[in-house]
Amino acid sequence: MKKLLIILLCLILSLLVISCGKKNNFEPNTGAGHHEDSKEEQTEEIPGRKVTSIYGMFDEQFDFIYEDICLVPGTFTQKNPVYSIIENYNASFDRSSVEALSKRLPAIIVLAKELSLTEVDLNEYFTACFETGITDIMPSSEVMKTIVSGSEEKAAELCIHPSAFAKDGKVYTLRMLLEGAAEGVSDKEIKATVDKATAYYGAELLKSDRLSDNMREKLSELGYEVVKTSAGTLCSIHADEYHTIPSELEALVDADALAAWKASLKADECGAKGNISDFVSQLGVSKESFIELYNSLGGTLGHYNIDVIYGEDAGEYYSQKHTDYVKAVEADRAMAALKEKVAKDTGMDDFVTNVHEFSLAEILLMTNRDEAYIKELKEYMATVVSMPEIDIASIYDNGTSYINLVSKRSPYYIDCQASGRIAYPTPYDAHRGLR
Repeated sequence: MKKLLIILLCLILSLLVISCGKKNNFEPNTGAGHHEDSKEEQTEEIPGRKVTSIYGMFDEQFDFIYEDICLVPGTFTQKNPVYSIIENYNASFDRSSVEALSKRLPAIIVLAKELSLTEVDLNEYFTACFETGITDIMPSSEVMKTIVSGSEEKAAELCIHPSAFAKDGKVYTLRMLLEGAAEGVSDKEIKATVDKATAYYGAELLKSDRLSDNMREKLSELGYEVVKTSAGTLCSIHADEYHTIPSELEALVDADALAAWKASLKADECGAKGNISDFVSQLGVSKESFIELYNSLGGTLGHYNIDVIYGEDAGEYYSQKHTDYVKAVEADRAMAALKEKVAKDTGMDDFVTNVHEFSLAEILLMTNRDEAYIKELKEYMATVVSMPEIDIASIYDNGTSYINLVSKRSPYYIDCQASGRIAYPTPYDAHRGLR
């Protein structure tokens, strides 16, 4: 099949955005669980768009009307490459640096400076947005005057989101405050910001499953009652994977032996029955067989650290949080979902029956480049949790290099390269060091 695939690829390889509500390349990244928080509320298509947040309730810095710039006829937005300016500005920031991100300016201030906008320019733009229903907020004349005045610090303070906090020329998200990443901010100031955010979002803020452990702990210290989270839903001590035997793994053992094992289970000290470590040892599932199964599913099976499962501390391991491992599995699942979409959209799902046997590049390069579809895929990827950053256009641009890899490297390795991750031949190799 690989030879046929390479021939097909070589034959059909062709070597070679903007709409309202388009998202910036930048996304705040200030702590564990960010990808689960971001884009919690998505921008709707105009007309009649009602937007409250772009990045999610814990990661907003500025009100959306100053961040989410639209192309509006008769305004400055159609005379200049506004999105290029914004994207270049956002790309200049170190995403891992809270210090840098706290100094980031909203898009409207960046544009005002780069394009030498006047208050008249802003008034025309915001009036058109308000009257056509693109936004439901009209900035005051004072705000617009400040934005074009050149006083960036003052302007940023006027543009902040209700859940954010400004101090000393910096604007902190709620996550930055609760994760303890905002230096020089007092508990009194954090509590006041939480009160504002709660008034804005409602009681669900303190109940969100997107709160990290550190954020919950800080909220408790500040006197808020937050919903406690357990390691899993099957017991309060261990993650669910510890007490869950995937059906694919059960298929490796004798059915009668499996039934007898399940019938013999008794609840242990955590109240749940059976665990993955006992299953593999008592039913004779070899580590090699587990690894082969894990790799055949492209790392999407779940949080199954095989080395730990066959070790002596599985119970202790699964009683702790392992964010990096979970994110790695979610990224593999996101990649699989993307490949399934491409295969289905292009009518190749009868040929690509197991997406784990093909890399994304292989599937894409069996079709001609289509700019409209590339844009569609970009929009789709923005909606998928933990989707790796993938430049679809770059895959086409470097098609020959990817084709050369097909006969030399595994699909997983090629997918890692395409998504900018460290390339490993198999998911087991990629995940084994994550604890």
